[in-house]
Amino acid sequence: MKTAVIMERELYGSVIRQNSKTQMFNGNDLLKVCNESRMMKGLGEKQIGNYMVNESTKELVETLCIQENLSEAEV
Repeated sequence: MKTAVIMERELYGSVIRQNSKTQMFNGNDLLKVCNESRMMKGLGEKQIGNYMVNESTKELVETLCIQENLSEAEV
């Protein structure tokens, strides 16, 4: 069995964590980078809770579940 390692990737000067076993990126880290960019442009922050109610997000999660054979909680 492959042991998961949390890798750190750099994106626009910030660290984004990635699970080596699942290849998934940490959503909170990605949101932080997004919000830093938005704040520099004078835009408001995004909240993860708002993202999860978008129809396009629901479609993306459903597609990932099917393609990667994952549960919704894993996505």
